[in-house]
Amino acid sequence: MDRDPKMVPLNRVTRLCALTLTMLMSLAAARAQGPPEGSGLGASCPEPMGNFFGHFVMTDAIAFVAGRNREEKKEKTCWVAGPSASGQNRVESQSGEDAMAAEYSYTISAAGISAAAKVSGQHNSDHGGGGSGVSMLWLMWHDTLTFHSSQIPLVDPNDYRRGHPPTPEQLVEQMIHFKVKLLQSPPQCSGLKEPEFHYLTAVAAVVVDIGGGKGIIAPGGAPPGATSENWLLRADTCGIPASSVTAQVPNGQSVAVHITVQENLLGNTNEKTRAGNLKVDLSAERLCVVRPAKPSDLTITAASGGDYWCP
Repeated sequence: MDRDPKMVPLNRVTRLCALTLTMLMSLAAARAQGPPEGSGLGASCPEPMGNFFGHFVMTDAIAFVAGRNREEKKEKTCWVAGPSASGQNRVESQSGEDAMAAEYSYTISAAGISAAAKVSGQHNSDHGGGGSGVSMLWLMWHDTLTFHSSQIPLVDPNDYRRGHPPTPEQLVEQMIHFKVKLLQSPPQCSGLKEPEFHYLTAVAAVVVDIGGGKGIIAPGGAPPGATSENWLLRADTCGIPASSVTAQVPNGQSVAVHITVQENLLGNTNEKTRAGNLKVDLSAERLCVVRPAKPSDLTITAASGGDYWCP
Protein backbone atom coordinates (compact mmCIF):
# COMPACT_ATOMS: atom_id res chain seq x y z
CA MET A 1 0.00 0.00 0.00
CA ASP A 2 1.80 3.11 -1.23
CA ARG A 3 -0.68 5.89 -0.55
CA ASP A 4 -1.85 7.73 2.51
CA PRO A 5 -4.95 5.83 3.62
CA LYS A 6 -6.62 9.09 4.61
CA MET A 7 -6.62 10.36 1.04
CA VAL A 8 -9.67 9.07 -0.81
CA PRO A 9 -9.99 10.39 -4.41
CA LEU A 10 -13.53 10.87 -5.66
CA ASN A 11 -12.94 10.97 -9.40
CA ARG A 12 -14.59 7.55 -9.94
CA VAL A 13 -17.59 8.51 -7.84
CA THR A 14 -17.98 11.78 -9.74
CA ARG A 15 -17.74 10.00 -13.10
CA LEU A 16 -20.45 7.56 -12.00
CA CYS A 17 -22.73 10.44 -11.00
CA ALA A 18 -22.10 12.19 -14.32
CA LEU A 19 -23.00 8.96 -16.11
CA THR A 20 -26.22 8.74 -14.15
CA LEU A 21 -27.23 12.27 -15.15
CA THR A 22 -26.47 11.53 -18.80
CA MET A 23 -28.62 8.38 -18.70
CA LEU A 24 -31.46 10.23 -17.02
CA MET A 25 -31.51 13.07 -19.51
CA SER A 26 -31.16 10.75 -22.53
CA LEU A 27 -34.05 8.54 -21.43
CA ALA A 28 -36.20 11.54 -20.58
CA ALA A 29 -35.59 13.23 -23.93
CA ALA A 30 -36.35 10.03 -25.79
CA ARG A 31 -39.71 9.58 -24.06
CA ALA A 32 -40.95 13.18 -24.02
CA GLN A 33 -43.15 14.55 -26.80
CA GLY A 34 -41.44 17.67 -28.08
CA PRO A 35 -39.66 18.79 -24.85
CA PRO A 36 -38.06 22.22 -24.54
CA GLU A 37 -34.50 22.56 -25.77
CA GLY A 38 -31.50 21.61 -23.62
CA SER A 39 -31.56 22.41 -19.93
CA GLY A 40 -27.95 23.57 -19.64
CA LEU A 41 -27.09 21.10 -16.87
CA GLY A 42 -24.07 19.59 -18.57
CA ALA A 43 -21.37 22.01 -17.36
CA SER A 44 -18.56 20.34 -15.45
CA CYS A 45 -17.29 21.09 -11.96
CA PRO A 46 -13.89 20.43 -10.33
CA GLU A 47 -13.69 17.11 -8.49
CA PRO A 48 -13.23 17.09 -4.71
CA MET A 49 -10.24 15.12 -3.43
CA GLY A 50 -9.19 13.60 -0.12
CA ASN A 51 -10.57 14.49 3.30
CA PHE A 52 -13.57 16.58 2.41
CA PHE A 53 -17.18 17.29 3.20
CA GLY A 54 -19.67 19.33 1.30
CA HIS A 55 -22.41 19.41 -1.27
CA PHE A 56 -23.12 19.80 -4.97
CA VAL A 57 -26.30 21.23 -6.52
CA MET A 58 -27.55 21.34 -10.10
CA THR A 59 -31.24 22.06 -10.73
CA ASP A 60 -33.52 23.28 -13.50
CA ALA A 61 -37.22 24.14 -13.85
CA ILE A 62 -38.71 24.92 -17.29
CA ALA A 63 -42.26 25.77 -18.39
CA PHE A 64 -43.32 26.45 -21.97
CA VAL A 65 -46.62 26.82 -23.85
CA ALA A 66 -47.18 27.42 -27.55
CA GLY A 67 -46.82 31.04 -28.55
CA ARG A 68 -45.08 32.13 -25.34
CA ASN A 69 -41.44 32.42 -24.27
CA ARG A 70 -39.94 29.62 -22.28
CA GLU A 71 -39.71 30.36 -18.56
CA GLU A 72 -36.70 28.85 -16.78
CA LYS A 73 -34.94 29.01 -13.41
CA LYS A 74 -31.87 26.96 -12.54
CA GLU A 75 -29.10 26.67 -9.99
CA LYS A 76 -25.57 25.35 -10.04
CA THR A 77 -23.28 25.05 -7.03
CA CYS A 78 -20.02 23.21 -7.59
CA TRP A 79 -18.56 21.32 -4.64
CA VAL A 80 -18.39 23.60 -1.60
CA ALA A 81 -17.45 22.72 1.97
CA GLY A 82 -20.80 23.75 3.39
CA PRO A 83 -22.60 21.74 6.09
CA SER A 84 -26.02 22.27 4.49
CA ALA A 85 -27.88 23.80 1.57
CA SER A 86 -31.50 24.41 0.59
CA GLY A 87 -33.40 26.03 -2.22
CA GLN A 88 -36.62 26.17 -4.25
CA ASN A 89 -37.91 27.57 -7.53
CA ARG A 90 -41.15 27.68 -9.50
CA VAL A 91 -41.88 28.75 -13.08
CA GLU A 92 -45.18 29.16 -14.95
CA SER A 93 -46.13 29.75 -18.57
CA GLN A 94 -49.70 30.53 -19.64
CA SER A 95 -51.73 31.48 -22.69
CA GLY A 96 -55.46 31.70 -23.25
CA GLU A 97 -55.73 27.95 -23.79
CA ASP A 98 -52.66 26.44 -22.12
CA ALA A 99 -51.00 26.50 -18.73
CA MET A 100 -47.81 24.75 -17.58
CA ALA A 101 -45.90 24.90 -14.28
CA ALA A 102 -42.71 23.30 -12.95
CA GLU A 103 -41.16 23.55 -9.49
CA TYR A 104 -38.67 21.97 -7.12
CA SER A 105 -37.33 22.25 -3.58
CA TYR A 106 -34.43 20.56 -1.79
CA THR A 107 -32.31 20.32 1.34
CA ILE A 108 -28.85 18.73 1.70
CA SER A 109 -26.90 17.96 4.88
CA ALA A 110 -25.27 15.13 6.80
CA ALA A 111 -28.78 14.21 8.00
CA GLY A 112 -29.77 13.34 4.41
CA ILE A 113 -30.89 14.67 1.05
CA SER A 114 -34.54 15.60 0.45
CA ALA A 115 -35.79 16.52 -3.01
CA ALA A 116 -39.30 17.35 -4.20
CA ALA A 117 -40.31 18.16 -7.76
CA LYS A 118 -43.60 18.84 -9.57
CA VAL A 119 -44.74 19.34 -13.16
CA SER A 120 -48.35 20.12 -14.05
CA GLY A 121 -50.16 21.34 -17.14
CA GLN A 122 -53.51 21.80 -18.86
CA HIS A 123 -54.56 22.16 -22.51
CA ASN A 124 -58.03 23.46 -23.51
CA SER A 125 -57.98 23.66 -27.30
CA ASP A 126 -58.91 21.44 -30.25
CA HIS A 127 -56.77 23.47 -32.64
CA GLY A 128 -53.18 22.58 -31.80
CA GLY A 129 -50.98 24.14 -29.20
CA GLY A 130 -49.98 22.53 -25.93
CA GLY A 131 -47.13 22.88 -23.48
CA SER A 132 -44.08 21.25 -21.92
CA GLY A 133 -42.62 21.28 -18.44
CA VAL A 134 -39.36 19.98 -16.96
CA SER A 135 -38.14 19.77 -13.38
CA MET A 136 -34.69 18.32 -12.68
CA LEU A 137 -32.61 17.94 -9.53
CA TRP A 138 -29.08 16.56 -9.20
CA LEU A 139 -27.96 16.71 -5.57
CA MET A 140 -24.86 15.21 -3.93
CA TRP A 141 -23.45 15.05 -0.40
CA HIS A 142 -19.94 13.88 0.50
CA ASP A 143 -18.32 13.40 3.90
CA THR A 144 -15.25 11.81 5.48
CA LEU A 145 -15.65 9.65 8.60
CA THR A 146 -12.78 8.77 10.95
CA PHE A 147 -13.09 5.71 13.22
CA HIS A 148 -11.27 5.31 16.54
CA SER A 149 -11.17 2.85 19.43
CA SER A 150 -8.76 2.49 22.37
CA GLN A 151 -9.44 -1.26 22.34
CA ILE A 152 -7.76 -1.84 18.95
CA PRO A 153 -4.12 -1.13 17.94
CA LEU A 154 -3.79 2.29 16.34
CA VAL A 155 -2.50 2.69 12.80
CA ASP A 156 0.52 4.96 12.38
CA PRO A 157 0.19 6.76 9.00
CA ASN A 158 3.94 7.43 9.06
CA ASP A 159 4.55 3.71 8.56
CA TYR A 160 3.03 3.99 5.10
CA ARG A 161 5.09 7.06 4.23
CA ARG A 162 8.29 5.36 5.37
CA GLY A 163 7.55 2.36 3.21
CA HIS A 164 6.94 0.05 6.16
CA PRO A 165 3.23 -0.77 6.06
CA PRO A 166 1.81 -3.14 8.67
CA THR A 167 2.07 -6.87 8.08
CA PRO A 168 -1.14 -8.76 7.16
CA GLU A 169 -1.33 -10.00 10.75
CA GLN A 170 -1.04 -6.46 12.11
CA LEU A 171 -3.68 -5.19 9.67
CA VAL A 172 -6.15 -7.81 10.88
CA GLU A 173 -5.64 -6.61 14.46
CA GLN A 174 -6.02 -2.94 13.47
CA MET A 175 -9.21 -3.32 11.44
CA ILE A 176 -12.59 -2.03 12.57
CA HIS A 177 -15.53 -3.78 10.88
CA PHE A 178 -18.85 -1.96 10.61
CA LYS A 179 -22.15 -1.98 8.72
CA VAL A 180 -23.55 1.01 6.84
CA LYS A 181 -27.25 1.30 5.98
CA LEU A 182 -28.96 3.25 3.23
CA LEU A 183 -32.13 4.79 4.69
CA GLN A 184 -35.02 7.01 3.57
CA SER A 185 -38.30 8.40 4.77
CA PRO A 186 -41.40 7.06 2.96
CA PRO A 187 -41.19 8.32 -0.65
CA GLN A 188 -44.14 9.83 -2.50
CA CYS A 189 -44.48 9.72 -6.28
CA SER A 190 -47.59 10.12 -8.41
CA GLY A 191 -48.87 11.00 -11.84
CA LEU A 192 -46.90 8.61 -14.05
CA LYS A 193 -48.58 8.53 -17.46
CA GLU A 194 -46.40 7.31 -20.29
CA PRO A 195 -45.21 8.89 -22.46
CA GLU A 196 -46.57 12.42 -22.02
CA PHE A 197 -46.04 12.66 -18.27
CA HIS A 198 -43.10 10.70 -16.96
CA TYR A 199 -40.59 10.70 -14.13
CA LEU A 200 -37.20 9.06 -13.62
CA THR A 201 -35.31 8.81 -10.33
CA ALA A 202 -31.82 7.73 -9.26
CA VAL A 203 -30.37 7.18 -5.79
CA ALA A 204 -26.75 6.11 -5.32
CA ALA A 205 -24.73 5.65 -2.16
CA VAL A 206 -21.05 4.79 -1.91
CA VAL A 207 -18.76 3.90 0.99
CA VAL A 208 -15.11 3.97 -0.13
CA ASP A 209 -12.86 2.05 2.25
CA ILE A 210 -9.14 1.47 1.78
CA GLY A 211 -9.67 -2.29 1.89
CA GLY A 212 -10.96 -2.08 -1.67
CA GLY A 213 -14.66 -2.72 -0.99
CA LYS A 214 -17.06 -1.62 -3.74
CA GLY A 215 -19.44 -0.09 -1.22
CA ILE A 216 -23.17 0.37 -1.63
CA ILE A 217 -24.68 0.36 -5.10
CA ALA A 218 -28.31 0.93 -5.93
CA PRO A 219 -30.27 -2.33 -6.24
CA GLY A 220 -32.53 -3.19 -9.17
CA GLY A 221 -32.28 -4.66 -12.64
CA ALA A 222 -29.65 -3.18 -14.95
CA PRO A 223 -30.28 -2.10 -18.56
CA PRO A 224 -28.42 -3.76 -21.47
CA GLY A 225 -24.72 -2.91 -21.43
CA ALA A 226 -24.67 -1.94 -17.77
CA THR A 227 -22.13 -3.39 -15.36
CA SER A 228 -21.56 -3.19 -11.61
CA GLU A 229 -19.23 -0.29 -12.35
CA ASN A 230 -21.74 1.98 -14.05
CA TRP A 231 -25.24 0.93 -12.93
CA LEU A 232 -26.78 3.59 -10.73
CA LEU A 233 -30.00 4.50 -12.53
CA ARG A 234 -33.31 3.05 -11.35
CA ALA A 235 -35.91 4.24 -13.86
CA ASP A 236 -39.66 4.53 -13.20
CA THR A 237 -39.11 3.75 -9.54
CA CYS A 238 -40.11 5.68 -6.46
CA GLY A 239 -37.58 5.36 -3.66
CA ILE A 240 -35.19 2.54 -2.80
CA PRO A 241 -35.40 -0.85 -1.09
CA ALA A 242 -33.58 -1.33 2.19
CA SER A 243 -29.86 -1.75 1.55
CA SER A 244 -26.68 -2.16 3.61
CA VAL A 245 -23.01 -2.98 3.20
CA THR A 246 -20.24 -4.20 5.50
CA ALA A 247 -17.01 -2.23 5.35
CA GLN A 248 -13.74 -2.06 7.25
CA VAL A 249 -11.17 0.58 8.13
CA PRO A 250 -7.91 0.57 10.14
CA ASN A 251 -8.26 2.13 13.59
CA GLY A 252 -7.71 5.88 13.42
CA GLN A 253 -8.19 6.09 9.64
CA SER A 254 -10.94 7.43 7.39
CA VAL A 255 -13.56 6.36 4.87
CA ALA A 256 -15.44 8.49 2.36
CA VAL A 257 -19.25 8.38 2.21
CA HIS A 258 -21.23 9.77 -0.70
CA ILE A 259 -24.93 10.16 -1.57
CA THR A 260 -26.42 11.14 -4.94
CA VAL A 261 -30.14 11.86 -5.44
CA GLN A 262 -31.62 12.72 -8.83
CA GLU A 263 -35.13 13.41 -10.06
CA ASN A 264 -36.20 14.13 -13.63
CA LEU A 265 -39.81 15.02 -14.39
CA LEU A 266 -41.18 15.78 -17.85
CA GLY A 267 -44.72 16.65 -18.87
CA ASN A 268 -46.32 17.47 -22.22
CA THR A 269 -49.91 18.52 -22.95
CA ASN A 270 -51.56 18.31 -26.35
CA GLU A 271 -54.90 17.33 -27.96
CA LYS A 272 -54.40 13.74 -26.78
CA THR A 273 -53.22 14.49 -23.24
CA ARG A 274 -55.30 17.40 -21.97
CA ALA A 275 -53.87 17.54 -18.47
CA GLY A 276 -51.31 15.94 -16.20
CA ASN A 277 -49.76 16.30 -12.78
CA LEU A 278 -46.43 14.75 -11.73
CA LYS A 279 -45.03 14.68 -8.21
CA VAL A 280 -41.85 13.07 -6.85
CA ASP A 281 -40.74 13.48 -3.25
CA LEU A 282 -37.68 11.57 -2.02
CA SER A 283 -37.01 12.49 1.60
CA ALA A 284 -34.08 11.99 4.01
CA GLU A 285 -32.02 9.78 1.72
CA ARG A 286 -29.07 9.08 4.00
CA LEU A 287 -26.33 6.75 5.22
CA CYS A 288 -25.91 5.64 8.81
CA VAL A 289 -23.47 3.38 10.68
CA VAL A 290 -24.82 0.53 12.82
CA ARG A 291 -23.13 0.62 16.22
CA PRO A 292 -21.19 -2.66 16.52
CA ALA A 293 -20.99 -4.75 19.70
CA LYS A 294 -17.19 -4.66 19.42
CA PRO A 295 -15.28 -2.48 19.95
CA SER A 296 -17.62 -1.12 22.57
CA ASP A 297 -15.92 2.30 22.70
CA LEU A 298 -16.00 3.00 18.95
CA THR A 299 -16.32 6.67 18.06
CA ILE A 300 -16.88 8.33 14.68
CA THR A 301 -15.74 11.83 13.82
CA ALA A 302 -17.24 13.32 10.66
CA ALA A 303 -15.48 16.11 8.78
CA SER A 304 -18.87 17.85 8.59
CA GLY A 305 -19.57 17.44 12.30
CA GLY A 306 -22.65 15.30 11.49
CA ASP A 307 -23.90 12.35 13.56
CA TYR A 308 -23.86 9.13 11.51
CA TRP A 309 -24.99 6.56 14.09
CA CYS A 310 -28.12 4.70 13.01
CA PRO A 311 -31.25 5.40 15.11
